[in-house]
Amino acid sequence: MNLNPQSLFVGQSVIFVQEVDSTNTYLKSIVKRGNVAEGAVVVTDYQSSGKGQRGNGWQSNARLNGLFSCLLQPKHLRPDQLSTMSFLISLAVRATVQKYAPDKDVTVKWPNDIMVDDKKVAGILIENSLGQPIASIVGIGLNINQQHFDQLPHATSLLLETGNKYDVAQIVSECLTFVEKYYLLTKRAGGVKQLWNLYVSQLYKHDDTVMLNGEAYKVMGVKETGELIVSNNDGERFLQHKEVDIQWN
Repeated sequence: MNLNPQSLFVGQSVIFVQEVDSTNTYLKSIVKRGNVAEGAVVVTDYQSSGKGQRGNGWQSNARLNGLFSCLLQPKHLRPDQLSTMSFLISLAVRATVQKYAPDKDVTVKWPNDIMVDDKKVAGILIENSLGQPIASIVGIGLNINQQHFDQLPHATSLLLETGNKYDVAQIVSECLTFVEKYYLLTKRAGGVKQLWNLYVSQLYKHDDTVMLNGEAYKVMGVKETGELIVSNNDGERFLQHKEVDIQWN
């Protein structure tokens, strides 16, 4: 797969593996073995054991979708700012989808699923390592040309949403271009806060009701440290993403 992102370093070093258990796992193993340049990307046609948040599987047919992981080293961010990585990657993938589906309502379901209306088009898994240097392995699964999702009624793809087939390499390259754009913003004065504000503005179900353990809560926003803010008559709650199952619909 020939990638051509409009970037300085993200996606300029590409490792293509035809089939792999998980691009995140593969990239982590390479990083452990030696020097890997920041921005290096592992991309595959097929993942046999793709993972999502909370250990969920990721279903994807071969050669139809964007399946890739990228190494970033955000040593300019404090440990308490690492939620910014989730914000910026979510915004990058959202921007990619919105570019090719401009008439659709594309949002970010906290913490980082990308939604078209009420269907999931992309998932993100970020694994941070607080070593020297700090490393973020960013895994992205973006549904591009897949038309059928067995037992996943709330999944969708760019093809299903627009009726158009796409060049997978072109879409992945576009996404990597956006990743670098938003990542470089974190290095500018005020950039971290700007990304947080933009993320909150694109939040799925913002000001709508969700259910937690049978109780209705209103989605109020997200803290700069990444917790979801919900409220009801008993007051506000701040939720970690592994703390509770949320019924979004």
